[in-house]
Amino acid sequence: MTPALGNTVAAWLATYAIHSTLLIASVALFVRWRAPNAAVRDFAWKLALTGALVTSTIQSVGNLRPLGSFAFEKQSPTGTAAIPASPASRRATPTAGTIAISGAAATNEALTPKANDPVFAFTTWAVMVWGAIALLLALTYIARRLVLAGRLVTRRPVIEGRLHALLGVVRAETGFDGPVTLTAASTIASPVALGLSEICVPEAALTDLDEEQQRGLLAHELAHLARRDPLWLDAASLLERVFFFQPLNRLARRELQQNAEYICDDWAATHNGSGEPLARCLARVAEWIEASPLGVPVAGMAEQRSLLVSRIARLLEDTPVRFTLSRITMAAATVVALVAVVAAVPSVHATAAEQVGDSMRTRADVARSLEREARTGGTSAPARLAELAASQLNQRPHDAAAHLVEKPVALDDEREQRPVPLDVAAGQRPHRVLNLVAVVRRERTEV
Repeated sequence: MTPALGNTVAAWLATYAIHSTLLIASVALFVRWRAPNAAVRDFAWKLALTGALVTSTIQSVGNLRPLGSFAFEKQSPTGTAAIPASPASRRATPTAGTIAISGAAATNEALTPKANDPVFAFTTWAVMVWGAIALLLALTYIARRLVLAGRLVTRRPVIEGRLHALLGVVRAETGFDGPVTLTAASTIASPVALGLSEICVPEAALTDLDEEQQRGLLAHELAHLARRDPLWLDAASLLERVFFFQPLNRLARRELQQNAEYICDDWAATHNGSGEPLARCLARVAEWIEASPLGVPVAGMAEQRSLLVSRIARLLEDTPVRFTLSRITMAAATVVALVAVVAAVPSVHATAAEQVGDSMRTRADVARSLEREARTGGTSAPARLAELAASQLNQRPHDAAAHLVEKPVALDDEREQRPVPLDVAAGQRPHRVLNLVAVVRRERTEV
């Protein structure tokens, strides 16, 4: 990994850490302060979990720097690093009135991050360590998912019986028109929604539940599929592991999983007309759970056993009211929140912002221009350099010329040397002066 790439990735990660901390902490305070319904909490946690990915990328790509932003690499007073002179250049004697300048290649080299720069070396190694740990944690999660898939490899499709017939009825009542595959497995104790279109139930659910309990079970798992909860939990779990340095992601994922269960309970109770059948179903499923849960976050009816008591009590209190947010409301709230973060929250960048106007040409362009004029015999290098310095200092040419320092530098061919224009030194405003450089090559002799 190059130092420049490492610094850029490190800056993005630092920006993500700032934005995700602000978003998740803000949602946590909002939920505790206002205690909104489950649908609003669900939307807020999803926005907090994923919003920082968007805002940090926009600021990084757009080079947006709100108040308080900072950079890993600070800009030097003259804009470039000093370029050491060769031994031959130190023996050369400057000619009065000339300004020695170095080559454009040296300028570009000065602008390139050095591998031995302590800042770049640290960020590069930090990014490499982060990548290794993130990859290890992500692969660990994938391995655990594969273990779950291995436990379900013996599941069988349910294509007949009362549960299969009830699935068609519940789909018609709820308006769920997507494809659904119903399977049963003896290796799980709690019903789970898998992917986008599968409901897997324990074998006991086919025989040990009455019809009302089965209706509640199917409605609850259909709600998970309609909301795409399995995909959201997979994404949240991967984000939690990839960005392991952000512990608040774990809080967001747990809240997301918890709110999904509450919303699906409300969805099932609303379509069944009462929460009592689903509450009895949850109590019965809790009796089946003797081993530990499946090991990874899944959209399972009773995988979060710590919530069972509160969920059952909530369903028995009264008939839950299903509340949803419109797509327009969610889209508007998302745009407002992301724009506010991008515009107001500080960011981290690899390099400092340039302190010159849009009309300034790059130092490489200046170097090429001076070399071209020196070869064609146009405007003298000292005069032209004074004009360029004046454009950077916003001063008159003769004022800018006072900041020019005479130094010699060696030509590429050290056998023949002569003084050449070298440097623009720091003046009254050194942070505005560029170290204008170019190579004035001697015209080739006749072959």
